[in-house]
Order: sequence, then C-alpha cells, then structure tokens
Amino acid sequence: GTILERGGRRDCLFTAEFQFGVIGPASGAQNVQNKFHDLVGISRPAGWETQLPNEPAMNVNLEFKRRFDLDGATKNLRDLIARGQLQLGTLRTEVVLGAQYRWGWGLDRSWGHGTIRHSNAYQPVDGFNLPTDGPVISSWFFLDAQTEVIVRNYATDGTNFVNSRSVTRRAVVLQLSLGTTFHFYHLSGTYFVSLRTKEFETQEDIHCFGGLKADIKF
Repeated sequence: GTILERGGRRDCLFTAEFQFGVIGPASGAQNVQNKFHDLVGISRPAGWETQLPNEPAMNVNLEFKRRFDLDGATKNLRDLIARGQLQLGTLRTEVVLGAQYRWGWGLDRSWGHGTIRHSNAYQPVDGFNLPTDGPVISSWFFLDAQTEVIVRNYATDGTNFVNSRSVTRRAVVLQLSLGTTFHFYHLSGTYFVSLRTKEFETQEDIHCFGGLKADIKF
C-alpha cells in the first residue's frame, strides 16, 4: 500500500492485498468457534453439519480511500473518508462503495475502521512508533455507510470447484454501522454495531451484529 503525496496533502491511500487459505472442515473454524463459545459460557452455534466442503480460498482486494478534513488543519475534529473497493477471487467478487464520518480528536491516527470482512490490514500512520509525535490519547465516534454490488459470494453461492449447498443471492447489499474508537499509545480498541440488508432471497430479516476489535500498532 501507499499514501499518495498529492503536493504534500497525503489525503489518499491505495492498498492491495492478497488472501490465501482454505474453507471447509480443514480450516478448523468449527473447533475454534465452539471452543470460544464454551469459554464465554454461551450455547454452541448450529449449522456446522452443513458447512461447505474443503476448497482453496484466494482473493485479491484493491482499495482506494480519500480523506476530507471538514474542520481544517487547526481543529481536525471532523472528517469524512470516502472509499472504493474491488474484490476478485474465490471468496468474494464484488465492488464496494462507502463513506465514514468521524467526530472526535486525534483523527489522523487512523484511516477509518470497518467490519472484519471489509477491513484492510494496512494502516500507515505517522508517529505510531514515536508517541510524542502525536497525541497519547485519541478517541472518536463514527458513522459508516456502504453499498456492495456482489457478483459472487462463497457464503451464498457455495464452492467454486465442486457441488455444494447454495441460496439465491441478492446482487446489492447495504450496510450501516455506528461505533467508537479509543487510542492509547500503540493500543487501539473499536466497538461497533452494524445493520445489513438481506443477502439472499429466503433470509427472514435484516441482519444486526456487533463487534469488538483490538489492535497493537508497531
């Protein structure tokens, strides 16, 4: 990934990621999820008996972000981060367009936050290794909206190379998220709640979920 200089403004970020792994029983996901549910004392999830068969997983993800400072360099209390993402591979083939509005202080410590599925691991921010170069503590609230135009999704369409279960996928999915982030030196924590429209035709209702993310920057 790289930050585009644009005459010293450094307000655009381009990233490219390659994902490689496996889906199906060989991934060990059933054991990990069941062990975690046992650890926190909640019931084990249903549906593992119908999980997809083993298959290699490969994806190329390209993303472009543009940050708009809504207050000017002297305040830096509000900004808007617009983004576009292209995913190609056996996991997901789709185009994602979205924007995130943030309000708080120390916004330059991040390029925004997303759900695990659409998060990019590359977050180039000046001053992470030298906390004295920026605020020791920073925090903000964010409101995020995105539209996904989906060509293929293994979770609904099934595997690519062998027959498997599938459902009738919807081509367009909308998502709205609300959350907060807190930074302390190299540590970062984010809590968010998201709403997603139906992803397949027989889905009974929209999906509501939350997440808690923790990061260590180095």
